Order: sequence, then C-alpha cells, then structure tokens
Amino acid sequence: MKKVLLLSSVCLISWTLMASSSEKDIELETIQSELNREFKVLREQTPSVYYMDYRVESQKIWYRRASLGELINANMASQSFFNPTVRVGNKEFDNTHLIKGKQPQYSYTIKQYPVEFDEVAVRQIIWNATDEAYQKATQEYRFKKNSIKVEDKTLVPDFSTAKAVEYIEPISPITVSDEKLKQIEEIIKEASALFKVDKDITGGDVSFRFEKKRKYFISSENQVLAQNYLLARIMINGTIRSEEGNQMSLHHIMDAFDPNALPGKDSVLNATKQIVAKLIELKEAPIASPYSGPAILSPSAAGVFFHEIFGHRIEGHRLKDETNGQTFKSKVGELVLPTTFNVTFNPLVKNYQGFDLNGYYQYDDQGVEGSEVKVIENGVLKDFLMCSNPIEGFSSSNGHGRGDIFRTPVSRQSNMFINVSNPYSDEQLREMLVEECKKQQLEYGYYFKRVTGGFTQTGRFMPNAFNVTPNEVYRIYADGRPDELVRGVDLIGTPLSMFSKIEAGGAVQGLFNGTCGAESGGIPVAAVSPAILVSKIETQKKSQKFSTGPILLPPGK
Repeated sequence: MKKVLLLSSVCLISWTLMASSSEKDIELETIQSELNREFKVLREQTPSVYYMDYRVESQKIWYRRASLGELINANMASQSFFNPTVRVGNKEFDNTHLIKGKQPQYSYTIKQYPVEFDEVAVRQIIWNATDEAYQKATQEYRFKKNSIKVEDKTLVPDFSTAKAVEYIEPISPITVSDEKLKQIEEIIKEASALFKVDKDITGGDVSFRFEKKRKYFISSENQVLAQNYLLARIMINGTIRSEEGNQMSLHHIMDAFDPNALPGKDSVLNATKQIVAKLIELKEAPIASPYSGPAILSPSAAGVFFHEIFGHRIEGHRLKDETNGQTFKSKVGELVLPTTFNVTFNPLVKNYQGFDLNGYYQYDDQGVEGSEVKVIENGVLKDFLMCSNPIEGFSSSNGHGRGDIFRTPVSRQSNMFINVSNPYSDEQLREMLVEECKKQQLEYGYYFKRVTGGFTQTGRFMPNAFNVTPNEVYRIYADGRPDELVRGVDLIGTPLSMFSKIEAGGAVQGLFNGTCGAESGGIPVAAVSPAILVSKIETQKKSQKFSTGPILLPPGK
C-alpha cells in the first residue's frame, strides 16, 4: 500500500552546498590559529589540557508578528556567541567525570562575539574565554580526583576521540528581502484579523520568523567545520475562553528552510480559518474525565509520543548517570516493541517524500559526522544515540552529540523514523479500537489528532513518567455514534507499561517537526511515524488556565 505523508508543519525546499577547503574564510582561519596557539600552551600546564574545541555561532533573525489584524512587532536582530570546551586530564578521567550518586553538572563558558568580524577583538575574546574555561575545568578536575573512591572507579573512558575532518559550506546567500517582508506583513495582518470573529477569542496571533545561522567548529583533533542552519516559520496561534472561563489554545506551524518557499497567502488564510473554526467548536466541547482504555494516536501525535517516551531514554549519556532511570540500559537484545516495529535515527536524511526534516545535519556539535542508527529492529533494542561520552558496550560517538551554542553538547535525537512491516489502514485501526473497547467493556476509546508537545521525567527521584499534551482529542464510540470532540485531556504514563500496550501501526505516515529542549538546550528535531493503536492508555485532566469574562463587550459588538 502506498504511504501518504501527513504534515503537522510544511517544509518545501531544502538547501546545502559543500565547498572545497580553498574557500575557507579569514574568520575561520583566525579561530583555528588561536586554538592552536592556546592549546600548545595549555597542554604544558599542570593539570594539562588534552582536548579543546571552539564553537562560534552567528545568527540573524527577522521577525514579524500581527495580532487581530494589526502588526505589533517588527524587528531584525544580529548576534554572535563563542563557546569553548576545555578538557583537563586524559580521556580515561577528566573534568567531566561522573561521581557516583551525583547528578552531572555541565560546565560551559559563553561570551558575546563580534557581529562584524574584527581579528583583534576575536582573538581577545577567545583568549579571555579560554582562560576562564581552563580555570573552571581545573577546579572541576581537582575536585573530582579528590572525591572519587576506589570502588567507584570505572573502565569506561570519559571521552572518545574522533577522526580529523574538514567540511566547509559556503556562506548561504539565502535572505529575506524588504519586498518579501512587506508581502509577509500583509499576509499575517489579514490572517490574524480572522480571529476577531468571536468575542470569546482572547488572542489571535500570526507571526513570521526567519533564522539564519553560521556555525563554526574547530578542535585540537583537526576537525574544521563550517555549516549553515536556516529555518523560516509562520506560526498561527489562537486562544479562546470557554463559558466557565477556561483558556484553550490551538496553533499551526508552517516551516521551510527558505522564506521564499513558505506556503502562500491562500494556505495561511485557510489554515487560520481552520484554527478559528476549531477553537469555536472546542469552546463548546465537554471536559473529559480521567480515562484508561484504548486509543489511536495520529501519525504526528505518535511522533511526539515516541520522541518523549522512548527517544530521550535511548540518549546514551543518560545511561552513564546513576541518578537517571536508565529505563532501557539492560534491555539491549530484548524485545521492547511488537516485532513489526522498527525505529531508526538518521540526521543525514534531508527530506522525506519531498518534505524537509528539521533534524537534518551533516556533522554534529562535537565535529562527528552524523550516521544512521538502527535503534530497534523487528521490535528488538539494538543501539543507543551516542555523543563523545562513551558508555559500557558503546565506545564511540555515532554523530548525535548536539547542543545549542549556550550549552555543552550531549547525546540528543535527530530525525526519528518509525516503520511497521505489517501496516493497517485507518479504517482497520478504527475497527480494532472499537473491538478493544467492547473487549474492555468501555463506552468509547480516544483518537488523539493533534498535540502541542510534551515532557518526560527520566531521573530516579521523581516518577519515571511522561506527559504528552494534546489539544485536539475525539471520543470514538463503540456503538457507532458520531465522534465527539472533548477538551482538557493530558496523555500520561510510564514508558515500559505504555510500550507493552502498543498493538499495531498504520499505513499512513506523518511528519512532526519541532524543537526539543533538554540539558543541552533547544535543538531542531523531526519524527516520521505512522498512526499507532494502543490497547490501554491513561489520561488525566489538563491543568487549566482560567480568566473571568470582560465586563464590557469588545468594540463594535
């Protein structure tokens, strides 16, 4: 059966070009020469530095926001940052070493970097930041050397080396013209005016953001990288107040690497009309009670579901931390999903069925080339996502060391692909849901169509649980009554219990593009997934935001 892609955000055109080493710019050469100079000195100190890397990120951001028909924010910002990594000791034991029973602390040094390149200023900032990073690393190293007990020593190193590489992308010519900005302003003003249709709509925004980044990575292991990152986005966001004062929101995102490839006026207006109509419908929807029973998750909802309950728990650095739940650490080689399920991560895939993926990159934020990682094959756990922090049985990075410029990179997700070898049609999944409801003697099951995101707890102190936050949920009645929209639902649970209840996957796949926040900051990710049928899920009532209605009617009413 041919698979059709459903989108939670639209991406249309991609960009990349690789240049030869002869096209290196003077800024990159300056950063590299400064690293070489400082590393030469610091490796002769006591304690000595055995590894260093420099990350520089320069960004330009164009932003426009319209609310209820009027432009209320219009700006363009340029800024740059510098983040050095300094490792003291050796790769077997260094300043990042984990002390058993202590939560990991990720030290970092951030400095504002010149927006316009100036060699003298750049060298001064690099020197100052490197000295500060070395002082921090030295203190950490000495503390950990004095704190570790003989019985806590491990044979697992603190660092895995990577091969030397040079990868230089030319500076991207893509930008957003003044003419294009004017067109976008008119579109978002017209679209946001559609929210004025109902007096209970308390907020109606449509915004545009284009983010253009230039990222440099230079290390003492002769890794020299220059990469571009671009993301243009139109976001539609509306909020409505119910009769009892409960505030509810819906949003829709349209993404593209190139602002000229964003959907046009008609698409933005149609998407906004759909959001407005659904908000009005949601205002009158009944509030759901806590529930336990079968459910279907749409393709995009299933992508978020897998990202939260599974993806974070196979990020390798967590499996080295004794304060972490380590849910899947001992399950390599074991069946953790139905035998029809396969889960793969691959940052090298730029698009899927013609649509761009946010989790695409060539090299990670530790200078390691991204690679395909087959995490689950035929339901069996095979691998983890690895950065340059080894764990037992997994000694090297597979190109998933990621972090924003303000944090230290750790193991993070990229593009996740969930596939099933025995897919079912939407009609078959619905029939299976109804049969499961009858089997469990339940009046209805749930269909989770749209979610806004979620969060998960992976530590040991708090319950090892997750919370996926849906905003469009339907009851599917076992007796054939029409589906019913409900509100106030949160999907909760624990990962192993939920995984054991996954019964089947669909034939239609959907794309979830988003930004994931964790200890190494916000990073772009994607998930391609089919719908899934779960025989038993659990919901709780959503935390609600209340406001009293206005004393006066809106103008013109």
